[in-house]
Amino acid sequence: MALGKPAGTSRSHHLCGGIDMTLAVARHIVLAARPQGTPHVTDFRLEDTALPTPAAGQLLLGMQYLSLDPYMRLLMEDRPSDATPLPLGAVMPGDAVAQVLTSHHPAWLMLDSRVVDVRMVYTHHIPCPNP
Repeated sequence: MALGKPAGTSRSHHLCGGIDMTLAVARHIVLAARPQGTPHVTDFRLEDTALPTPAAGQLLLGMQYLSLDPYMRLLMEDRPSDATPLPLGAVMPGDAVAQVLTSHHPAWLMLDSRVVDVRMVYTHHIPCPNP
């Protein structure tokens, strides 16, 4: 499921990991149906939400890469396991590598090149900074 521009559009310096960072919205993937066998695109839904604005002491991250891990399968199933199942309509979680897009925090620079591994579920996210 592509989070950036539709196929066939030109790539630009605004694309990070296939995600168009010039979007005025944040995007996230929600669980739309419980997969029966192999998950399909129809088991998920791409939704837009307002782009968050960081306050003093906060920063805005833009996702570059999202990790899809095997444990996510447990989250999608509605049966007893070590993981609590996600309700239908819930945002799919994941760890991400992100770039600092806006910073109002003294320890984080805008466009910081450090790899940031966060529990990120949106294309754009305001974490609790902990440098």
